[in-house]
Amino acid sequence: MSIWNYILDNEFSQRIDIEHIRNNMAYSYELEKIDIRSRKGVKHDRKQDAQLEVIEEKLNDLIIFQKAFMKYMDEDKSFNKEKFINILSDLTETE
Repeated sequence: MSIWNYILDNEFSQRIDIEHIRNNMAYSYELEKIDIRSRKGVKHDRKQDAQLEVIEEKLNDLIIFQKAFMKYMDEDKSFNKEKFINILSDLTETE
């Protein structure tokens, strides 16, 4: 076949167009799957970030409470450190 037969062959052109469309559809489908997976990961990360923020807030509250309690223990003359240590060790052993 000469070059003119390829150029003027409508069926050949249509077959090539169909192959291009199939390849583009397959590529688009793969990109869509990747996009869906990445969006799920982002949602998961946002959920973890929100949970982490809640934990950090609770931890900050506990740190403030602990600092205030330590200051109170140092300033209060009637506070019995040995009794507190015994209570603390009992609590840590049971949990």
